[in-house]
Amino acid sequence: MTSTILIFSILAAMLFSAFFSGCESALYFINREKLKIHAAQGDSLAASILRMIKAPTEMIHVTLIGNNAVLQWATYS
Repeated sequence: MTSTILIFSILAAMLFSAFFSGCESALYFINREKLKIHAAQGDSLAASILRMIKAPTEMIHVTLIGNNAVLQWATYS
């Protein structure tokens, strides 16, 4: 594998890992009351996020599996 592809692959893996880690952190620190207010005012994004966080266990599973997959990808690059 050329060094350019290797560097790009590692940088992409780092970005995806940061995304999944940020999603995991956001799940814990999101203000649910503000989301409910925005959803009641017709904000479709807030309503979508509320639907997703109704099952926090599933969200944690998705973020952890995604992060582990990205880290494996970075390891084998």
